Amino acid sequence: MSPAGWDWVTAHRAHPECFVCDPFFCGPGFGSNTVASEDTTRFAWNAGLGVDFALPRGQSWFVEARYERIETQEPTEYIPIRFGIRF
Repeated sequence: MSPAGWDWVTAHRAHPECFVCDPFFCGPGFGSNTVASEDTTRFAWNAGLGVDFALPRGQSWFVEARYERIETQEPTEYIPIRFGIRF
């Protein structure tokens, strides 16, 4: 995996609705209405580490965490934690 690259970022701003309609019914309800949206491509980088634990018959399970940063106007940062089984 490359620790740097380009990420595609989508941002939506929404506000709650108090009245919802579909083809069969209109009435009070909850939902969201997108009032603004932006798509862009930005430089991104990451760093992470993980551990692999052996199981019988050549299988293993793993856990890993990765720090991700996307260089937007206010940087977007998150840490996904993944785990699973390899077979």
